[in-house]
Parts: sequence; C-alpha cells; structure tokens
Amino acid sequence: TKAATVLEGLVYRNQFYSSPKIGVGSGSAYFDGASYVNFGTAITLSTFTVSFWVNALNISGNRFVYSAADSASDGVNIFFTSATNIRCAVNSNSMNTTVTTGEWVHFALVSDGSNMTSYVNGRLASTTTSGTVTVTATPRIGTRSYTSVTTLMLGFLQNVSVWSTALTQAQVNAIRFTTYETLPTTTGLVHYWKLYDQSGTTIPDSHGTNTGTAV
Repeated sequence: TKAATVLEGLVYRNQFYSSPKIGVGSGSAYFDGASYVNFGTAITLSTFTVSFWVNALNISGNRFVYSAADSASDGVNIFFTSATNIRCAVNSNSMNTTVTTGEWVHFALVSDGSNMTSYVNGRLASTTTSGTVTVTATPRIGTRSYTSVTTLMLGFLQNVSVWSTALTQAQVNAIRFTTYETLPTTTGLVHYWKLYDQSGTTIPDSHGTNTGTAV
C-alpha cells in the first residue's frame, strides 16, 4: 500500500508513454488512493512555484496532489475536485483549472505574493488574487497536510518541485522536460522529489534536505 515505484510515464520526444522510454526519469510513483508522502520540515514561501507531472485516475471527490497548509484557508493546497478540474488554493483565495485526467499533464502553480497563476503543459490556464503564506505544518504529497488524513491521490506523480521564485511562463516551459540535478542554485529551486527513486519508504529530496516518508 506504499507509494510504489513503477516504470510508467516516461518522456520520449516530448510526450509521455505508458511503456518505458528514455527521458526525464526512470519512472514515476503510483498513489493508490490510500498512500501519501509526509515531509519533515515546513515550507513557507511568500513567492513560490510548485510544479509536477501528474496522471490522475478515476477522480471522485477531492484528491490532493500537494498541500503545505495549516488549514483550508491558510497555506497552499493543490487538489483535483473532479475528472476535469484541479483547484489551487493560496490562503482563502482559490481558482479552478481545467485539466485532462487519464493522461500525463505538466502542471505549475506560480504565486508572486499578490497573484497566482496556473500553467497546464506550459500554457497559461488561470489567474487570480493570492497572498503571502505563513505555514507551520509539514507538507504532504498525496493528501492534505492539516486535520485528518483523507482525500488521497489516485494516480501517478513525477518530478514534484518547489521553487522560491515566481517562474515565468518561459521558465515553466524550460523545466517541463528537464531533470533538475544540473540546475544552478540561482534558479530558486528549493526542493525536488523525483518520486521514482524511493528506497523502502524513504523519498529523497534531490535538491534540498526535506526527505519524505511514504505512509
């Protein structure tokens, strides 16, 4: 029942395929609707970008991808609400973005401290007011980071990253099909979880020190 490493969804000629191909990484993590990843250190950034590749399956009800929040109205929450919609909430502000489930999608949420913007496959999708974030809860991938563990992710995830800068659309496109190990520290990359390199229940942070634990 742990988030398991699988050979799924590799990049080949700028497309994801279900069979192994040479590309961004050697696989992805499957979240079975009963598993999640918990991290040890809280992430609080007034300006930030969160990006990831996702292939969501059979979405019904809220299914959280990323949460670094003390409550539903304090922090950052990114979650599916239906088979065609992903919601981003920064503090009490939220916006909906149309997505396609059952296939690989690159998603990025960017906030400059005043406004937040979402990008789907590098294209501008939605924008609205946001605000600065103050969080004491440790982040989670695959469920929310506040109150009881519920609304768990069902599907595949790869290359979840957190940046301390509000990336531009050009920068979002530039990181879509790259691995992050070679990026200089000046890019603002803070954390990078491949999710396809887990060892037992340990989820390494390939750019920082916020190691996760699969639960």
